[in-house]
Amino acid sequence: MTIKDQINYVNKSLSVIKSKVKAVFGVNLNIDEINLSAPTKHNSFYYSYVIDAEQEVARVVDQLIDQLQRQNIIKNADRLEDWEDVKRFLDYVVDKLQKY
Repeated sequence: MTIKDQINYVNKSLSVIKSKVKAVFGVNLNIDEINLSAPTKHNSFYYSYVIDAEQEVARVVDQLIDQLQRQNIIKNADRLEDWEDVKRFLDYVVDKLQKY
């Protein structure tokens, strides 16, 4: 999965999570979606873009975990080491919220 795909996945999951948390718990999560424009691989800024994008994914997911824990929507989240952990976590939260 490319970093752009990861950003889209996080943004889509975040949108679902925010709307479900608002509907079910009446809580507004204050997290902005990731908005980075992707340079081409031939652009000299590409590698700094990838690093910035990875940091943005981590920042948004950290904010999400923090706000969900503060609202007691989730109790504890394991440390997320890589993209697969992040994807698994987002899928889990979306799945659990869809059941409400």
